[in-house]
Amino acid sequence: MKNSTARKLKQVHKGYLVMGVDPHKKRHAAVAITQNFTTHSKFKFDNSREGFEVALERAKAEMVRTSSRGVIFAIETGGHYWRNLAYFLDERSIPFHFINQFTLKRRREEKAACSPL
Repeated sequence: MKNSTARKLKQVHKGYLVMGVDPHKKRHAAVAITQNFTTHSKFKFDNSREGFEVALERAKAEMVRTSSRGVIFAIETGGHYWRNLAYFLDERSIPFHFINQFTLKRRREEKAACSPL
């Protein structure tokens, strides 16, 4: 597969929900996306163990609502604020992938160039 987008989408198993996380110092922003790139919910949670528990509960609720088989977290690695969440997910054996912030910026630029105003 020469297309990098197709190769990256192949990393997500069929029927899984992707939780995109943009980590910040105090509160992280998250979005639930299905395989057909439909955004289902957006929410924020604290950068603490209690906040991570809340995010897991929201992810489980979205899984039930979208009838997904599982969840994969996609974490942007801008600063160092992603580490707490990554350690939390790792100790619970929840799969996650890191997303390069430059890649996200390029995707947003491509999307903006394609959309008519």
